[in-house]
Amino acid sequence: MPEFQKGLGLVGNIKEFQLRVNIIRDLSNIGDQIIVQLPVKCEYLDSALEADLSVEEVSIKFSSTTKVNSIQIIQGIQASVPCNYTYDRKLKKIVPNSLPVLAKVRIVKSPDLKNIEILGVMPEKINIQYKVKSELEEKEKEKDTPEEVFYPEDIPEDRK
Repeated sequence: MPEFQKGLGLVGNIKEFQLRVNIIRDLSNIGDQIIVQLPVKCEYLDSALEADLSVEEVSIKFSSTTKVNSIQIIQGIQASVPCNYTYDRKLKKIVPNSLPVLAKVRIVKSPDLKNIEILGVMPEKINIQYKVKSELEEKEKEKDTPEEVFYPEDIPEDRK
């Protein structure tokens, strides 16, 4: 049973209902503003690795000379970090090493937002910890351990 405001309730069995929602575009003001919870993408990540970011979202401070739709800002600004470590399948390790690395957040804005100037990013740098994907580790363990091992002395006399 859904919860309603005081004074509202249900009468009888309801099989279908309609809900009307008005979505209004919000225009940002002119001047300095902050966008919070902008997701950070990991660029150039090796398919065999997973990257754990210390922060999944950043905040951006920007200045605008004109009014801009909030939808334009969200779709037109992207935050990313370079995830350029690789996994060496022969050596079975992360190259250059498996230590956490500090990477600078890169901001890219679309050409539609030429009136917006990025003033700062919080945080400016993010810690990245690389791990080998668990399914890849399992596959490699299966390859390394043979199912059955035969030695010449184990062969029965009639098969020699």
